[in-house]
Amino acid sequence: MSDLNLATGMNERVRGPRLFTASFVLSLVILIIVLAVWGGLIVGQKYLGSKTDAAQAQYQAEYQNFLAGNAKEVFDFSNRIQIANTLLKNRADMSASLSAMERDIVPPAYLTSFKYDDTDNTLTVEGVANNYNTVAKQILSFKNDNLFSSAALGNGNGQSQQAQSGSGDSAAGSPQVGFSIILGLKNSNK
Repeated sequence: MSDLNLATGMNERVRGPRLFTASFVLSLVILIIVLAVWGGLIVGQKYLGSKTDAAQAQYQAEYQNFLAGNAKEVFDFSNRIQIANTLLKNRADMSASLSAMERDIVPPAYLTSFKYDDTDNTLTVEGVANNYNTVAKQILSFKNDNLFSSAALGNGNGQSQQAQSGSGDSAAGSPQVGFSIILGLKNSNK
């Protein structure tokens, strides 16, 4: 029996639970990291919220400025462009009509008025010639042009008058005949 231990244990220390075990330290580190991230998110949220509010306020101010200022002008300009495009599509080509009339004018005659009627697609021109023969030649010249479907005398024709002295188009005292011709247009963009 020599292996028998009769010591009372005064020499041994009684150990309680260890306070700083590896799992406790790891849990404490994870808790500190989680708290730091949570605090960072709170601070970041407040910072980003203030930046978002400032950006939203600036956006609203710029938007109101846009609506109050240039938006009306841009909208008006856009409407005018749409109306102009519609009119261009629905009306006859006036530059072609004017070029044809310029080409067809008989030299002693000259035009004094030009009117386009959109509903009838006609041009009414008024002018002055030195005699009735020139008026007839003028009507024939318009009839022979391919741009016009018809050429006829209008109202108030045959007004004979004396040229005023000082007019540069004809000699003073020579007779003048006023005429009106209604020209029907063949080609229309309608």
